[in-house]
Amino acid sequence: MDGNHSGVTWFDEDRWIGSEVTFGEPHPSRWRLNRKLAESEDCATESDVKECMMASEARGVFVCSSIDDPTQEAVVKIRMHTAFKSRQARARQAEPDMRVTSQREVSALEHLTA
Repeated sequence: MDGNHSGVTWFDEDRWIGSEVTFGEPHPSRWRLNRKLAESEDCATESDVKECMMASEARGVFVCSSIDDPTQEAVVKIRMHTAFKSRQARARQAEPDMRVTSQREVSALEHLTA
């Protein structure tokens, strides 16, 4: 991937702050996004996509609170495809499995919070 940045704000605070995020099994919970801590992106070139099968993505890191117990706070990272295509086209491109880098990040967080 190249180091280009699009200049796009993918996680607009007007749209994301106050949103609800729901997690299913194995630990069902509901969280409200309260504050954005950071945002970053990986902008893939056409050759990156063709050669590496790697789509562009944006990541937003938020402080959130439990909807069931607002005194409980946590940090959540949201990842999304950033291709300028329709929602339906991006859904068809979506991979059901996490990228290796995401798996490593989750493993590290699980280790730190065990």
